[in-house]
Amino acid sequence: MGDRKIEITPNTYEYALLQRLKHEFEPYGLKVCGTENGKQCRIKGRFSLKKRQLDVAVCRPEETTPFLVADAKRHARPIDVKHVEAFLGMMDDVNAEVGILVAPMGFSKAAERRAKAAHLELKIMSLDEALQYRWIPFAREIYPTDPIFHLELSKAKEYLHSGAGAEIIISALEDVFFEEWEAFFLACLNNRNEDIIRILKIIAINHSDDGWRFNAIRLLCESDTLDKQTAQTIVSKEYDPDILEFIYEMIRGSDANDGNYGVLFGEAQPTQKEME
Repeated sequence: MGDRKIEITPNTYEYALLQRLKHEFEPYGLKVCGTENGKQCRIKGRFSLKKRQLDVAVCRPEETTPFLVADAKRHARPIDVKHVEAFLGMMDDVNAEVGILVAPMGFSKAAERRAKAAHLELKIMSLDEALQYRWIPFAREIYPTDPIFHLELSKAKEYLHSGAGAEIIISALEDVFFEEWEAFFLACLNNRNEDIIRILKIIAINHSDDGWRFNAIRLLCESDTLDKQTAQTIVSKEYDPDILEFIYEMIRGSDANDGNYGVLFGEAQPTQKEME
């Protein structure tokens, strides 16, 4: 049933949005506040120096500045550009990076264009869309390396720092979808994150699944973080012919381009016939 057919009060409308965001973000340890039990959420603006009333504000643990704010507009007409401008100004005042503006009757074309052109991340949608939207994947797109949105990956890093064995570190990642961990690892590799490089090496050497090993090796090769010792260990333990062929193809390709992989093993590389 669409928003236009739901007869609810503005307070109920705001409360529904609040509860949806609490359901999504609170399991990740994030603080979600809004008007609840007669108490409003108010945060002091950095420019206005005035406490701004917010329908919903989401903060990281130990922080009082929200990274996300949401507002539910229960208007009888489509939201115009002036309301989008006002919301963007409020976002800037409370130093929020992400905004959600919800309205049952939609938005004018000018309002949609203004939201799209904003230098801040702003999503405009109906209440039905907001209540069904998957907000954690959205947050992961905006903050790809923020560990708070990747609980299992953060747990693997904790295990790594505690000196846990490879099996325990790998077990923390078993339920993570491939798209999530690849995006997370790629973003971290761009910053040469040493913890992620170490975890990838552990996966490449020790994981029981050849798909996991292959993708870990691929990311190490593509980011030029596969060192000689790790490469030698992988080759000495690897039994999958496709993975071995991939490694040797990387070596031959690097030789052709004066790369580094050609000197990884200190011995002649096998030919395709020898591998067979």
